[in-house]
Amino acid sequence: MPLKKGLISLIAILLLLSIFSLQLIAFDVFTRFKEAEGTGFFLLLGTDSGGKNSIGGRTDFILALKSGEAGLEALRIPRDTLVSWDGKEMKINALLNRFGIEAMKKSVESIVKGSCFGYMVLDYSTVVKLTDFVGPVEVEITKPMHYDDYQQNLHIHFDPGIYHLAGNELLGYLRYRYDASGDIGRIDRQKDVMEKLLNNFRELSFSGMFKTAVFFARNTRMEFDFVHALSFARNLLNNGFSISFRTLPYRLDEEGNIIISEEANEKVNEVKVLVINNIPGFRSFAEIVKGQWLKRTGLHVDTIDEYLHIRDVASQETVIFINNPADEIIKFFGAAHPLHKPRVFRTYQLQGVREYYSLLDMYSKNRYYISDYDYIVLLGSRK
Repeated sequence: MPLKKGLISLIAILLLLSIFSLQLIAFDVFTRFKEAEGTGFFLLLGTDSGGKNSIGGRTDFILALKSGEAGLEALRIPRDTLVSWDGKEMKINALLNRFGIEAMKKSVESIVKGSCFGYMVLDYSTVVKLTDFVGPVEVEITKPMHYDDYQQNLHIHFDPGIYHLAGNELLGYLRYRYDASGDIGRIDRQKDVMEKLLNNFRELSFSGMFKTAVFFARNTRMEFDFVHALSFARNLLNNGFSISFRTLPYRLDEEGNIIISEEANEKVNEVKVLVINNIPGFRSFAEIVKGQWLKRTGLHVDTIDEYLHIRDVASQETVIFINNPADEIIKFFGAAHPLHKPRVFRTYQLQGVREYYSLLDMYSKNRYYISDYDYIVLLGSRK
């Protein structure tokens, strides 16, 4: 009998301890959940590594995702941002491959001044297959998009019109940045596609959502803190699935590397230059010209690949239109193309008005809408 009473007493004590432990766990989870509200970010990395089990290659896009009152905020970190790790300076797009995910997380935390509660490494091959589950995305292309990179086996060819894109075609549309709008245009396209993919996902049946989730789990590298992720998901559900994109302010050093500004309100001015092809049959114009300007001047320039004949301007002639009285372009152009001898018009002094508006008219007719540039270069051959 005493043994029986002792056993009952022991079971009662264990039950009480279990209940007390569960209460402590529940209190801890609740406290962490409240602390997690509105804090931290989820890191989304896009790579061209070639599959789930490899993290080699570049990290082509880096997004810190936060849930806010207006929905999902995607803070874009330029892939050429200069960071320091293990005593070495490098571009952030090489960090994952060389030092792993923890190095990437810590570097992004330092940049955005927040805590990373989870990450997903998304390979391009996953993007290609995603539309097999959620369906194609309808996009309107308003101007020609043509680009070939034989080294990467990347071929993008779209004429203006309405398209329902899936697989490799959608991937090409997302990666394209070889027009006058450059990275800004690519950010807008990514935003539009992400919103439409989310809408497609929400319209799936429960079975379809489950299959998509399984696909992601099997084809991405993903880890997260459960409590923070739960708070993140709740805020996202409460505030909607809309996405706002923004990029941290930055400046360029003399070698063209991106330096994130320490002060969020620091004013960062970069000369806005558009370089237009004036050489018929010039292949890979954007890739070559962007590289020349970045390496030789430290400037990121926008480009237009397509050659169009401009009235009052000879084919293969080089012409510079200066819209900014600062006249900085002469020095930059001389560094980027030292063998060219351009004709120069200062449009702010009403020089070259006829040629300038002929250029704007011809390109607008072909759905290239040019505005807000300090300098426009119509680049011909070396003369």
